[in-house]
Amino acid sequence: MIESRGKVGAWAPARRRSRPKWGQLVIGDVTVAVALIVFVPLLWMTLSSFKSVDETLTPIIRWLPSIWHVDNYTKVFGDNQFGTYFKNSVIVSCSVTLMNLVVSSLAGYGLAKFSFPGRSLVLLFFLAILMIPFQVIMIPVYIVVRQFGWINTYWGLIVPAGVSAFGVFFMRQAISILPDELFEAARLDGAGELLIYTRILLPLCSPSLAALGVLTFLGSWNNLLWPLLVVQGDTLKTLPLGLAQMATGQYGVQYNLLMTGAVISSIPVMVVFLATRSYFVRGIAVGGIK
Repeated sequence: MIESRGKVGAWAPARRRSRPKWGQLVIGDVTVAVALIVFVPLLWMTLSSFKSVDETLTPIIRWLPSIWHVDNYTKVFGDNQFGTYFKNSVIVSCSVTLMNLVVSSLAGYGLAKFSFPGRSLVLLFFLAILMIPFQVIMIPVYIVVRQFGWINTYWGLIVPAGVSAFGVFFMRQAISILPDELFEAARLDGAGELLIYTRILLPLCSPSLAALGVLTFLGSWNNLLWPLLVVQGDTLKTLPLGLAQMATGQYGVQYNLLMTGAVISSIPVMVVFLATRSYFVRGIAVGGIK
């Protein structure tokens, strides 16, 4: 294809379509490879949840089950303890997420938009906490929880995880990019701080709140170490503890039921992420830009 340019009789070849650069091809290939690495274990787990016990123990790799045992899900759901574990995980994860969102947004608002003595030191304190692994402060936190009498209670599972240094820093970064003039105009119109927080701050920070909510829910849903210390007995066990108990059966491990429980436990996380994926990406982008 050719096209005329300039004077009559002057002909020039048409502009060719730009070819993808090698860097883009490499990034695309790496992305596909990583996606396969993540997807293949999930596919194996899902297919294994429909197999029999013998098929999960065979040394020959067979992706599809010879007979689809849908009754594996009825067996797992028919276990009253598994239903209790699922209920406890929902209560604890939702409570921890809600508490984190409220506390982190309030603290981030104070650190980002209010001037007070020692504000920089407080921010450095939160950054220092981010560098300390939980295993270092696990014993002191356990002693405090025991002194409050919260061992083997919902309070002991929720309150220590309800405040996150990462959440405070994350929300502080997201709120700090909002213009100060917006808050000053609201104060001149007679709005109080609570009204500004609920009517202005929260709607503007909804992407960041969604991103923090997904990360907090995922961390609480998969948390094994802290419930293992606090929970005594079966009444308050969460799903990670229940799955760990299934994986260490006294008379052998039924891997098909274990895979079934793992599939069921992964469904709420997928639902939460898919429901907030657009807000999640926008929230992470806002934090990254800042």
